[in-house]
Amino acid sequence: MNKIIYHGFTLFELLIVISISVLIFSLVGNDFFFKKTYDDIIRGKLIHALHLTRSEALTREEMVTLSKQGAWENGYVISTETELLYYIKNPHQPSSLLHWRAFPKNRTDIEFLPNGFLNAENGTFWFCVPGQVNPRWAVVLSQTGRARELLPNKQGELILVNGEHLLC
Repeated sequence: MNKIIYHGFTLFELLIVISISVLIFSLVGNDFFFKKTYDDIIRGKLIHALHLTRSEALTREEMVTLSKQGAWENGYVISTETELLYYIKNPHQPSSLLHWRAFPKNRTDIEFLPNGFLNAENGTFWFCVPGQVNPRWAVVLSQTGRARELLPNKQGELILVNGEHLLC
C-alpha cells in the first residue's frame, strides 16, 4: 500500500504563526516603528504654524502675525491687528530651546503681508538641546514666506546656504 506523505504546513498552523507574529509586533514594534520624538513634533508644529499664518494672510488679504507664547518652544499665537486667530501649544519639554533669528535682527515676531511675503528679509529657526553644540534641525524662512527644513550633514553640522554654521 502506497502512503502519501505531505510536506508543508496546514492552514491552521499558518494562522497561529501569523497571529503570534502580529501580537508580538503590536506590543514591541509599535514604539520602534512609529514613535515620534519631541523635536519632530516641535518641527512639525512650527512648519504647520508658518504655513497656517501665511495661508491666513493670503486668504484674509491683510497682515497676519506669528508670535511666540513666552518662548518659541512653548507655543505660537497667530493673530491679525484686531483678533486672535489661533493658539498652537507645544508639548512641555523645559530643557530644549527653539531659537529665532531674523534680518533685520531686532524682529521677534513673524509678519506675513497680504501677498504671503514676509515683512522682513528672511529668518531661521533652530532647535537645540542643552549639552549639544550643534542644533538638531533648522527651518529657514525665505522672504517669499516659504519654509524649508534643514537637517544636519554627516558630521552633525547645520550649514546655511551662505556657509554659516549654526551653533546652539
